Amino acid sequence: MFEDFRCNISTANTLLNASYYYYTNPGSTKLRTLSYSIPNELQPDIALIDPGTYFGWADPPTPTPVVNISVKLFEGAKDNQSSTECTEANLDAQVIVGLAHPLGVTEYLTGGSPPFKENLDHPTEKKNYNEPWVPYYRSLVSTSVRDIPQVLSHSYGELEDSVPKRYATFTCNLIGIMGLRGITIIQASGDSGVGAGCLATDFKTTQFDAIFPATCPWLTSVGGTAGVSPKRAWNASSGGFSNYFPRAAYQIDTIAAYINTTVAPDAYDYYGQYTNWGGRGFPDVTAHSVDPTFEVVYVGEQAASCGTSASAPVWAAIVGLLNDARLAAGKPVLGWLNPLVYRYGPEVLTDITEGHSVGCDGVHPGSGVAEPEGAAIMAGARWNATAGWDTTTGFGAPDFVKLKDLILTL
Repeated sequence: MFEDFRCNISTANTLLNASYYYYTNPGSTKLRTLSYSIPNELQPDIALIDPGTYFGWADPPTPTPVVNISVKLFEGAKDNQSSTECTEANLDAQVIVGLAHPLGVTEYLTGGSPPFKENLDHPTEKKNYNEPWVPYYRSLVSTSVRDIPQVLSHSYGELEDSVPKRYATFTCNLIGIMGLRGITIIQASGDSGVGAGCLATDFKTTQFDAIFPATCPWLTSVGGTAGVSPKRAWNASSGGFSNYFPRAAYQIDTIAAYINTTVAPDAYDYYGQYTNWGGRGFPDVTAHSVDPTFEVVYVGEQAASCGTSASAPVWAAIVGLLNDARLAAGKPVLGWLNPLVYRYGPEVLTDITEGHSVGCDGVHPGSGVAEPEGAAIMAGARWNATAGWDTTTGFGAPDFVKLKDLILTL
């Protein structure tokens, strides 16, 4: 026995999470939607949705979906839509919408200038481009969890030691609170490879550059790959070890295995002059960054973009879709991701074993621009992609099908 249910377009859009429109092709006009959603428990009882997604045309239309992005302003920030200096935010939003539409998107803008330690690349207070992380995360912690997206993606970062340690520690603690509230924090590892200026803020000490907040242990740091078949480590993907945060408990065994099996004793001693082997290792995972570049639209014109600024929103979009699958199955969202990554990463991620990152050679790995006079030069500085976790690609790139199958069993 069949029961027919009829409704108007507005009701259908609400019930089915659809967007019905009239589409016109030479000779015919049809009411259709490009997608719709039915709860899992109802699917066995529904025989047909009509009209649905079938056009019956040789070249069905592919209209640009309407995307509403909510905007939240903190600490006197301004939403300047007339500015052409919007490449970073445009990249993030377009990557996320392209992969995870029709999931909702919110943009957060935070005003203010944080405390700052002068360094080779930014030698004066006028060059303080660091982010106001504390007011941003304090505002989020003070917001009801119902009003915060379940995944937050960040493509900005700075030299770890350009951030005063107490400020970095406070920021990282706030990030940890977000994880306890069930929010996944995704952070680009950076585009500086092993390092760019490779000089500490005392302008004397030679070091590999760690990137903050990617070094905070309570978020998921995303490196970058290049190429498609095979995927390889992008040579500007930042990674290494924190000078502020100790090795996280969840990665103790992983990093011990990495050092014992892939780092030769003489390399361990040589690199030990410039990096903190006992620090929090990053990144945790990776995703495509370049070769080919990401196609985006800036100020109405098609353009190319790349970097871990692209790989981070790729992961954010994927986690959003995984959360959607879990919620549809009556399960909670994933929240803090790293325990899952370090437990199941080798099973559900694509290990990257080719390529390496570079740096500390007088040229910025990401931009290709020469570093200022005084930059440290270290012969042979590189992080290799290896089997298992490594300091340029973490545990590897996402395999959505494997990830979805896994998270629905947990």
